Amino acid sequence: MDQYWTIFVRGAGSGTERTGGEKPAPPARGDVVATFTQHVPVEMPSAYAEASGDHNPIHLDDNVAKMVGLPGVINHGLGTLS
Repeated sequence: MDQYWTIFVRGAGSGTERTGGEKPAPPARGDVVATFTQHVPVEMPSAYAEASGDHNPIHLDDNVAKMVGLPGVINHGLGTLS
């Protein structure tokens, strides 16, 4: 299962400290500035559906997810926080 997020945190830095000198140029619009890999068990959508009562088929049925233009089953948004 692949999972993709986009997040913007106002005022957050890149995690590196500048030691002086000129301010670096901002990344170009659309550039990836960081990546993070988290392994999610393939059973996660099914387990979260049972716990939450959200049985939307885009989270449970690969064929339904593909019919609506997704690459396959997608994880529940709040399931990523559990």
